[in-house]
Amino acid sequence: MWFGTMTGLNRYDGYTFKTFRHDVRHATSLRDNYITGLFTGPEEKLWVITRSGLTIYNPLTESFYPNTTRWLQRYALPDSAITQVVKDKTGNFWFMHATQGLFKYTSRTKSTQKLTNTLHSASVSDLVQDKNNDFWLIYRDGMLEKRSSKTWQVMFSSRNLGQQQAVTGPDFRLFADDAGDLWIYQEEQPLGIFISIPPLNYFNITAANRKTLN
Repeated sequence: MWFGTMTGLNRYDGYTFKTFRHDVRHATSLRDNYITGLFTGPEEKLWVITRSGLTIYNPLTESFYPNTTRWLQRYALPDSAITQVVKDKTGNFWFMHATQGLFKYTSRTKSTQKLTNTLHSASVSDLVQDKNNDFWLIYRDGMLEKRSSKTWQVMFSSRNLGQQQAVTGPDFRLFADDAGDLWIYQEEQPLGIFISIPPLNYFNITAANRKTLN
């Protein structure tokens, strides 16, 4: 298990903790102690988002690559401004970029497809796969989409979350549970948590009065 904190990266193997921190004497140490995101990447690498940017951990050497350029080039990603990495049920990886949208890396063919021109906008906040294998995307403006895993066509979309909430600050995040419900929250913002229960009614479950958002 991995834990990212403000003072380093911690790994628990079931018996003991090991902490990785930045060390100015070693180029292959953690880039910055302040961790903001941890994601499983291709080839069993750990993609670590720090306050100073992206770094990639190699579990074989237990060290960090001082330069991520060759890895970004390997997966045909424009630069290190990656905000999220999601591994889907078929082993493919979806990379969200701060300004250039969404990239899909297909592990079987080792090829990358840029999907930004198919989207509502390039400002993708999060992506999750549901129990039926379809994909949900949410954008920084609160736009929500459901897309087919087979055709990538939009099956459902709603602007209501963005219209009824003050959409500012950190990105939205998604979680799809085993019951088929979709949970939506915004990091570091006191807006509560929203849940979508078929047939797609949204409400803030922390509010005194639940608000339907469609």
